Amino acid sequence: MKKACLGFLLVSALTGCGDNIHDGDDDGNGSGSQQPEPGLDATGTYRIHSTFDIATNMPGNSGAFVNSLIAATDDADDPMKWVLDQLLAQMQPGSFKSVLQAAEPFVAGYLNDRLEDLAPDLTSTIVTLGQHVAAMTKHFGVNEKLVSAGGGVGPGYENVGEYEPPPFEQVRRTGLSRSR
Repeated sequence: MKKACLGFLLVSALTGCGDNIHDGDDDGNGSGSQQPEPGLDATGTYRIHSTFDIATNMPGNSGAFVNSLIAATDDADDPMKWVLDQLLAQMQPGSFKSVLQAAEPFVAGYLNDRLEDLAPDLTSTIVTLGQHVAAMTKHFGVNEKLVSAGGGVGPGYENVGEYEPPPFEQVRRTGLSRSR
């Protein structure tokens, strides 16, 4: 019985809370004598900067390769630390694996030194390549300039690019640079 009374009171209170308040400037005849609000004006220049992480979402074998290359070159002890990480990931858990994991930083440094002795330019080339691939795929960006000249939707909107890419042959000879 108490629940029924509480429910009745709640429904009564809610139906009595309708917005039936007038501020006195509406005579109720629907003539619409009030002035409409002015429209918004979007005229101006807008700059849009978008950054995308292409490497994380790259599908298939190419995505796996790019992400592996980035992972193999993003640490101070890479590439040998990455190789050891791959080997340790294949091992069964146990005390032997724990001992090897504890020694991994020292072994990675030693192996990197030996690799540097055998192929002096290989490590720096791989690391540089990985850093460039990471910069291109993890921080891929688009800079746009949108100029709205007015005129509403449709005519009057112009998209103007701000960056003219260098010719392909120049990029092939000199590489990519971020000079602006």
